[in-house]
Amino acid sequence: MSLKSVEDRLAELVGEIDPEDPRGRKRRRILEAASELFVAHGYRKASIGDIARRAGIAKGTFYLYFESKIDVLVATIAWEKLRSLAAFSSLFDESLPPRERLRRWVSTALVVVARSPLLSRLVGGDEELSAVMAELNPELLAQASRDQFAIFGELLAAAVPGSWSADEMRERIAAMSTVFYVAPLLRVDHVRQGMSIERLADRIGELVIDGIGSKEG
Repeated sequence: MSLKSVEDRLAELVGEIDPEDPRGRKRRRILEAASELFVAHGYRKASIGDIARRAGIAKGTFYLYFESKIDVLVATIAWEKLRSLAAFSSLFDESLPPRERLRRWVSTALVVVARSPLLSRLVGGDEELSAVMAELNPELLAQASRDQFAIFGELLAAAVPGSWSADEMRERIAAMSTVFYVAPLLRVDHVRQGMSIERLADRIGELVIDGIGSKEG
């Protein structure tokens, strides 16, 4: 698994948004408008007509770029993820100690989710978004899960070498992944207690990684 393969899959979902290309500029405007409306009003209340008006296009033009509203939702979420990938590049620097790479994965993922409005709502348990995502092609969701487990598994195996079985590895990846559900709380001032989102994410990363090496239980 490589960051490039994940980037390619996300770029495919986002589609062509080259600002130098007229179609790319228009598709980008649709994505920007949809993202703003989904965050401000929720998925159900943001109609295709609303998105088209915000993007400055005719409603019929929307369908030249997306078949449905759920398609543009998938693209906006993929775009948030795609724009965050650069933050993960240092995790593939093999000159760093494996445990440091894993710690950075945890803290970076927390920051990325906390600073991504749609991802934050989805991870935070937004019932409306969760219900919509459940309607997606199961293979799309399965691929996202495989990507996470593959990259996380590589980092975990390097940081804590041992003789874990496949089931033990899956359990540890699943357990560590649950920490990301607290990411939306990092946006709340009183939760951070004077720390920045980045600093609190670093502290959480340290606590999580310091405790992952035990083989007991």
